[in-house]
Amino acid sequence: CALPISNNWGDVYPMYPMDLFKGPLSHAALQQRARIQQWLLWKESSLRFATVEVFRRVVAAKMQGKDVASALSEEEQKTVQQKWKDAMLTMTYGGLKQHAFIAGDTMTIADLVLYCEIDQIYYAGLFDFKAWPEVYAWIERMQQVPEHDSVRSTLFKYRSEEH
Repeated sequence: CALPISNNWGDVYPMYPMDLFKGPLSHAALQQRARIQQWLLWKESSLRFATVEVFRRVVAAKMQGKDVASALSEEEQKTVQQKWKDAMLTMTYGGLKQHAFIAGDTMTIADLVLYCEIDQIYYAGLFDFKAWPEVYAWIERMQQVPEHDSVRSTLFKYRSEEH
C-alpha cells in the first residue's frame, strides 16, 4: 500500500506518538502506542489472512476476463465471509465504537495499515461493509485522506460497479 507521506504529513497527522523526543513518554502516549502496536499485530495475524489470498484470486480472475464469483468456491466464500464478520466485530468493538479512528480520536499509522487491507475487499465489492456502520463510517473518513485516490489508481481498476 502506498502511503501519501508528503507535504509535512507528520505535522498534520501524528501517525505515532512522538513525544519520545521531548522527554519520557507520558502514560497516555504509552497507552496509545500499545493500541497502535496491538492493531498492527492484529492486522498481520488476522486481517491479512482474510484478504491476501482472496484479493489475489479476484485480481487474477478479472485479468483473465473471468467472473469474479468463480475465483472462490462456495465453501471458500463462506469461510472468507465469516473471517470478515469476525474482523468487523473486532474493529467495531475494539476501537471504532468508541473512537473515530482505530487507535483513538486521531488517525495513526494503524489506520493507514488496516485500511490498505480493507480497501482491497471494499473496492472489489466482496463484503457488505454497510452492514457495519462504525467500520463503514471509518472507511468514508479514510477516503478523505489527502491523495487517497491517486495512490489507489491501480486498485481502482479492479473495483466493482458499486464503488
